[in-house]
Amino acid sequence: MIGIISDTHWPPGFGFWNSKKRKERAWRIKKQIKNAFADVEFIIHAGDVGDPEILDFLEGIARVYLVKGNRDPAIIRGKELPKYLLINYKGKKIAVTHGWGSSSGIIERAVDPLLLHYKPDIIIFGHTHRPFNEYKRGTLYINPGSAADTIFTSENFIATLEVTEDEEKVNFIKIII
Repeated sequence: MIGIISDTHWPPGFGFWNSKKRKERAWRIKKQIKNAFADVEFIIHAGDVGDPEILDFLEGIARVYLVKGNRDPAIIRGKELPKYLLINYKGKKIAVTHGWGSSSGIIERAVDPLLLHYKPDIIIFGHTHRPFNEYKRGTLYINPGSAADTIFTSENFIATLEVTEDEEKVNFIKIII
């Protein structure tokens, strides 16, 4: 099973970095992520990390694959972040990108080119902050939504992906903030 997360924009919430409210909110979010990802083999973060501290937390759960989001610096922890990533998992090709620009038309503008270039079985993307799970032209498109940010959405989600020879099963987990 794979954990999928995007648009953490860490630290979550408003106010001062050291505010008690923000720390409590961050703790609640982390607890839910840790429980949901307890059995994953690895985690895919589809960009817009925010403070790299969240990566330390995620790496405490499982290995993390990461692509650059539109709000991420080019380099995090001395590593240049790729705009696209291709992962082979259980005989399936998984392409990952963040996306950019308006949410309207993001699939055609930022995600579909991966289909032409990599010919993946599964495409994972972020940016819109809204969950998405749909087959298009035989390829499964997944957006886990935003794990912690409330811009463009009133609900927060992460996802897990189970892959077998016969099917791909996406499970969205609502994060209660």
